[in-house]
Amino acid sequence: MDACRSGEKVDADGSQFSGRKFELRSRIRLQTGFASAIQEDREFNEVLIREAVRTVIGNGRRLFQIGRCKFRRERMEFQIKKAKPADVQALDWKLWLGSATDQPFSDEKFNNWRWFWNFGGGAITDLFTHWIDVVHWAMKSDAPREAQMLANKYVFEQWDCPDTIQAAFHYPGFDVVYEGMMASWIDDGGLEFRGTEATLKVNRNGTNIYREGVPANQNPIVTEHGYRDGTIQHMQNFFECLKTRKEPNAPVEAGIAAARAGHIANLAYHGNGQIAWPPKAS
Repeated sequence: MDACRSGEKVDADGSQFSGRKFELRSRIRLQTGFASAIQEDREFNEVLIREAVRTVIGNGRRLFQIGRCKFRRERMEFQIKKAKPADVQALDWKLWLGSATDQPFSDEKFNNWRWFWNFGGGAITDLFTHWIDVVHWAMKSDAPREAQMLANKYVFEQWDCPDTIQAAFHYPGFDVVYEGMMASWIDDGGLEFRGTEATLKVNRNGTNIYREGVPANQNPIVTEHGYRDGTIQHMQNFFECLKTRKEPNAPVEAGIAAARAGHIANLAYHGNGQIAWPPKAS
């Protein structure tokens, strides 16, 4: 936010929208008030995925009717390694805490802040946000009406946030399912659009389209592989926007909408496991 106030342009990781609500609102005000370009960070081959989604369920005539959208992450893991101890002499811990509750310094919290409620929201406001924004963009809807979440800690007991999650969201006209865990990385991460005539599967390396009613040995009917790091196109778009002042492919509002869906799921988790959104007045 300080960078925006000084007129700089910012590329923000999705997990940086995992803070409290007032911080999300501040990011919108900053972009509006200071005309700064804030771009949400995406970790996949943006061009490849956009073209695949546009071809199957995107703009204009749909090749395959998508009746139910299933968003599924089999696995998205960071290998959590013991971090090098922070240099507490060089660290301004009070400044690092910001508006969070005052508390003693902790190496674990400093290095893995995403997994503590004072600073982040766990996987659902971090890993999840890097994929749900694609669903929002493709389905032209970014606000779930209902959310459910089951979660627990099975591996990292020292964290506040759960390391294993199953969450379900109901959007107008489609449903979204998220699965995430931090104990295995064999399947990495992925996104599936499941429809009545076809399924589109997307991951960091490419896309596959599977047609219903086709013999198994004839699927997938379309396969596309990415041979270039998607970060390159992502940053090219950002730098181009610095020159042209055009809106980035992933504007700040998209990142906030993605994080908001995660926050809604966390509200369900902290409540009775499910929530309607917006909450009904009592």
